[in-house]
Amino acid sequence: MARILLEIVASTLDDCIAAENGADRIELCTAIATGGLTPSLGTLIETKRRVRIPVLAMLRPRAGEFLLFDEDFATMRRAAALLLENGADGLVFGMLRSDGSIDTKRCGKLAEIADGKQTVFHRAFDIVPDPSRTLDQLTDLGFARVLTSGQKKTAVEGCELIRRLIAQAGSRSVGRRRGSRPQRGPTRRSNSLHAGPHDGVLGPN
Repeated sequence: MARILLEIVASTLDDCIAAENGADRIELCTAIATGGLTPSLGTLIETKRRVRIPVLAMLRPRAGEFLLFDEDFATMRRAAALLLENGADGLVFGMLRSDGSIDTKRCGKLAEIADGKQTVFHRAFDIVPDPSRTLDQLTDLGFARVLTSGQKKTAVEGCELIRRLIAQAGSRSVGRRRGSRPQRGPTRRSNSLHAGPHDGVLGPN
């Protein structure tokens, strides 16, 4: 069986240093209690100085819904460029339209800014009306992974959808939210586990 990769959500430099003892990569954010917001440049820079594993940075300008205003998106674009310039190994973000579908235009623009570095679609996936179609759209946009718990509170509850997404993903793989138990979760076929308070993982590595 393929080795399961462990991604840890961290919000402080101390968290990141501790995460390196066992994690394969870090998702860096702030305000974890709100689902995560864009981290400070200072935290990213110091983290990259002190840890060797990849660090992906959250791009989320404010808490609340995933339908963003033009001002929010302008902030995200600026933050994306700065985070990547200062060492981020990838970006974690997600934007939706008013009907709950993904905002492919804006997501595509941020993927262009990433310029080949990993892009990950965050837990906004868990409220899209058509997860199967959304997975295909995200693949077309070049996303490496999707954070999901099968549109349920935990991946154990969302296991049926996750199984379907695994089958659909093919060479991609599906992981689970932290709230599930590894021995009972639906993703033993996956190779990626996202350990954070809100998210799971769908992606190849």
